[in-house]
Amino acid sequence: MNVPPTLKRCLLTFSVLMYCACGGRSQPSVFPAETCLINSSDLPRSWRPPSDLSVAPSEAAWSADEQVAADLAVQNGLREMSAFMNANDERVPQLWDNAVEAFINSAYAASNQPELQARSLEIAAQHLQVLARPYMSLTGPPPTCEHVSEFLTLAVYAHSIAQRAPKNSRMKTIRDRLVERTNLALDDCGTLDAVLGFDPVTVFDQPEASNPDVYGWIMWSVTLTDAVSNPDLKMPPGSDQFIAKTWRYLSTYTVPQGRDHPDGLNHMPAYDAAYLMTHAGYMPTGYGRHQLTVSSAPWLYRYIRENYYAAMKMGELDLFAEFVDLLRQYGCTEETDFQLRHGSRYLLSLYRTAGGSWMAHREPYEGVDISDYDALHKPWTAIAGLRRRVFEPLSPGSFGATFQSAVERGTSATASQSD
Repeated sequence: MNVPPTLKRCLLTFSVLMYCACGGRSQPSVFPAETCLINSSDLPRSWRPPSDLSVAPSEAAWSADEQVAADLAVQNGLREMSAFMNANDERVPQLWDNAVEAFINSAYAASNQPELQARSLEIAAQHLQVLARPYMSLTGPPPTCEHVSEFLTLAVYAHSIAQRAPKNSRMKTIRDRLVERTNLALDDCGTLDAVLGFDPVTVFDQPEASNPDVYGWIMWSVTLTDAVSNPDLKMPPGSDQFIAKTWRYLSTYTVPQGRDHPDGLNHMPAYDAAYLMTHAGYMPTGYGRHQLTVSSAPWLYRYIRENYYAAMKMGELDLFAEFVDLLRQYGCTEETDFQLRHGSRYLLSLYRTAGGSWMAHREPYEGVDISDYDALHKPWTAIAGLRRRVFEPLSPGSFGATFQSAVERGTSATASQSD
């Protein structure tokens, strides 16, 4: 989920009119009063399914048998990912951070599935130990700014795993060592712009920055939020301001939408924008750790709803699973939301067609052989799309509380500057 697969290329009072600049032309939109919409008739007309979908919509309630099938597909997805990584010792170093991220994501907000959570954390910890080994040596020169992003990535993963697996004493030792080494690299950098590799003061002056640039800011913001939430990491001044500025920039960033093009999300700029927007949704939630609220980003909620069926019609497993995942992060379930229920049925249809294997699924433009990343990304995103969760609390020091605090401080600072 960190990078789209290779070769694939505003809760206010919603009964009143509201204008949203993000996601294309500013235009009025009437939002329903409820976040989750149980019937198709509850959906505004522009959010309703078209007539030419491969899996027709149904008003039928989500059944117990369907939930069993979804749970089994999630469990099998984790088994597929584990077997895939175990089949080749080179996959962990080659996939690097994705070898950890794919598994730790499945452990977030998973207290309702303790076996899946424990297994996901176990595998994530095993892969992190492999990756961390070269970065923990006390011999040789101290860490420098040149490799600070690598140290930060490993340190935030170690902290996240150690928090969720407190009995893993080995992980605590790795976390402490990585924090120590990361702080040396941060000290060598000295400033946030040295850490980022660009000047964070000037980049936000671009009214229409490129998609890859904005995507990079999103990913940096997620890393910085994780880093700032760890009080033992000595982050440079301006880290939380960068998070806030990225979030504010996204609220007015214009992106092409599938609804506006005859080819839908097959239109490449709209396709790239879709991955940008799904990853924007991970900024407040930390990849599903915490619940999204419509009031925090009405522009995002509207984008997901209005482009949901463009993503389904395009038919790419990975991208559409991220749309379903975002609806689930709003607290919606198959019982409470028509689009999510339809999306889960669509994902399960792809799974069945592929013979009960996420990794066996191929897009029309893919051949039999695909990259290791693309293979891993299929079950990774499918699990996120289908997995029910119990959101983690916004306790002090959590990812979500850190993000909210950064945005609130950034908003206050901006207001003070304008006074």
